[in-house]
Amino acid sequence: MVNYIDIGRRSLIAGVLTIFLWPPSGVAVAANKESSNFEAVATRVSEAVATGEVIPAAKGTLKQQGDKVPPQRAACLSAMEPRTVANRIGYPLAEDFSREEFLALTRFLDTPEGKRIQQARAERLASGNLVFRLTPEESAAVGKALPAPLAAKWSAGAATQPKTLQAMRKVFEEQQAICRNEGTSPRPAASAPVSYREGLPPNVGCSQPRLSLVSELPDKPVSVTVRVWIGEDGSVARTALEKPSGFQPVDNAARRAMNGMRCSARDSGAVVPFTTTQSFVVRAGG
Repeated sequence: MVNYIDIGRRSLIAGVLTIFLWPPSGVAVAANKESSNFEAVATRVSEAVATGEVIPAAKGTLKQQGDKVPPQRAACLSAMEPRTVANRIGYPLAEDFSREEFLALTRFLDTPEGKRIQQARAERLASGNLVFRLTPEESAAVGKALPAPLAAKWSAGAATQPKTLQAMRKVFEEQQAICRNEGTSPRPAASAPVSYREGLPPNVGCSQPRLSLVSELPDKPVSVTVRVWIGEDGSVARTALEKPSGFQPVDNAARRAMNGMRCSARDSGAVVPFTTTQSFVVRAGG
């Protein structure tokens, strides 16, 4: 089963703009080099915020909740890949911080003092002390290294700035959606394992999963395959990524779509537990 989502209009628009706005070759090379350099700077800052604030804050939240969260669900919620989180918060960070501020932050983060301060903040957040603001001693050091407006924002926490805060909340919400089914779905008892047949039984019909992308879109076509296990009651027992797309927003959306799948036997009988896969192809243009 394959679903297609065609969002190629962006490619058409980009192509038209290229025809009319293509600069002279020398200017294009210089612009591309400058853009590439800044992209590396932006990536450096985004990864620092992901590993120094966003991911530690998620772990600290779980730390505060203690035994209220089942171990398996806690492991799922804290399993955030730094580069993926960095990609998710990159654009919002660019709205909260200027190009010049990104450059200044990169230089500061590469100093021993910058690394020490960011590591200390990460450790406090992960321990359950969910205060993003730096200590007075750390803030004083930041104030000496960065311009006053930037020092104030960095001391308060990059993840607490308006656009980045919204993005961080979305990251948490999507991770919770992915883990919710895994944490609450019934698992077969070890003493009586459920046997799942491969493929959709001929007498069973299932709702069509709909993929809804709720965050940024890929800049090139991607595909993702999700495996789903359906129990006797026709509900989803669990899902797993069979073939990830490499673009987490698409992978997350695909698993959410499959978690909402429902099946029933056409003869009103019981559904024989089965497992099958569903593929989604997202066509996008940069």
